[in-house]
Amino acid sequence: MPSVLITGASRGIGLELVRQYARSGWQVIATARNPGKAASLAALARQNSNISVHALDVCDRNQALALNERLGATSIDVLLHNAGVAPGTTQQSTFGSLDHAVFRQALDTNVWAVLSLTEVLVERVAHSALRKVMVMSSAVGSVSSVAMFDSINGGGYLYRISKAALNMAVSLMAKDLAPRGVTVGLLSPGQVDTELGGGHVGTPASQVISPETSVAGLIPVIAAFSLSNTGKFFGYTGAEVPW
Repeated sequence: MPSVLITGASRGIGLELVRQYARSGWQVIATARNPGKAASLAALARQNSNISVHALDVCDRNQALALNERLGATSIDVLLHNAGVAPGTTQQSTFGSLDHAVFRQALDTNVWAVLSLTEVLVERVAHSALRKVMVMSSAVGSVSSVAMFDSINGGGYLYRISKAALNMAVSLMAKDLAPRGVTVGLLSPGQVDTELGGGHVGTPASQVISPETSVAGLIPVIAAFSLSNTGKFFGYTGAEVPW
C-alpha cells in the first residue's frame, strides 16, 4: 500500500488527512508534537491498523533524525507538511508593533521546519513509488493576495510573510528535487473552520469550509501533482493559486 507521512496530525486538517488517507487504505505515518495529548488521533490509530503515531516537534532536527531512524526501511510516497502556526496577537503582527520573537517562531515552524524535515526524509521519498513532497501553504501568502483581499490589506505580517517565504522555499526545492524524480507542490486548504484557520478577519461565514470538505478536495489535488507541474500552487478546488 502507498504511504503518507503527515505532520501536525493531532487536530484540524492534519487529523482529517489521517482519517481520509487511512480510509482509502494508505499506510499513514501520523506525527504530532505531543501524541499523549492527541486523544482523537490516538482513537483513530486504535481503530485503524494502518495508522502509526510518532512524536515529532517539526522544529527539532534531532527529533526528525530520531524519527528517520525509527522508520527503518519504510519508504514515504507522500511527505505531507501540514504543521504550521499563526502565532501571536493581531497587534504583534501589525506594522508599528511587530514582535521579533513571534516572527522567529513563525519562520522556524512555517519555513525552516519544512526545509529541515525534507532534508532528513528525502531519501525515503526518492525511493518510493510516488515520490511527492506536498506542503500546506495559504493563499494569503501570495503577494497577489495583498490586492485580492482588501479586507486584510496591510495586516497579518508575521503569518503572511512566513507563508510567502515558504512558497519560495518550495519553489526552490522543486527545482533541486526534479532531477531525482521527486514532485514538490504547494497546497492551499481554503478558509477552514479550525483553531488555526477559522479566525482570519474579513472572511464571510459562507466561505468558511469544514476540514472534511477541504481534505476531500486536497487529496485528488495531491494525486494529480506530477513532475509536469512541480513547484506549482493549487487550492483544494483544483484551481491554481496566483503568486
